[in-house]
Amino acid sequence: MLNFPSRRVEICRLKVPIQDLPGHLEGLRIVQLSDFHFGDRALPNAVLEEAIQIAKDLKPDLVCYTGDFINGDSDTIAPLSQKLEGIQGKFGSLAILGNHDNLTNQSAQIVTQTLGEHGIQVLNDEIAYPCGPEIAFAGFTCPPYFKPDAFEAEPVMSQISDQIPCIV
Repeated sequence: MLNFPSRRVEICRLKVPIQDLPGHLEGLRIVQLSDFHFGDRALPNAVLEEAIQIAKDLKPDLVCYTGDFINGDSDTIAPLSQKLEGIQGKFGSLAILGNHDNLTNQSAQIVTQTLGEHGIQVLNDEIAYPCGPEIAFAGFTCPPYFKPDAFEAEPVMSQISDQIPCIV
């Protein structure tokens, strides 16, 4: 977490109990990063580098990115993707796009493709099982500003067995 007044990166640790999680997944370490807004209002490079180093040092099993990679300018995703490529989880990296990544269909496509080229799988109303079939990860497309009612979870969630824990 970036503490804005101090402009320091802080780690927020959460232990999330998941009922019926198989023993071999106990202690699964997920590092979640979000809201880079890379571009005009980008984080200072030193802060971004510090966050990346902290994420690497945490030795994640899975890295999850939760949107707003860019500030609408899709030209900035390539340099950011190159920096993020250095964070490798044992089970890979997943992402969803945020509203700033999804200002136009073209920007969403460019961000999705570029992240994919750097080993980050973007979930657009999809389910992934990077850690195996015992736990699902669901990622949803962020509806554009002009279609806030476009979000529907049921078509995706109905594909997951009630017996499998799911992280959304």
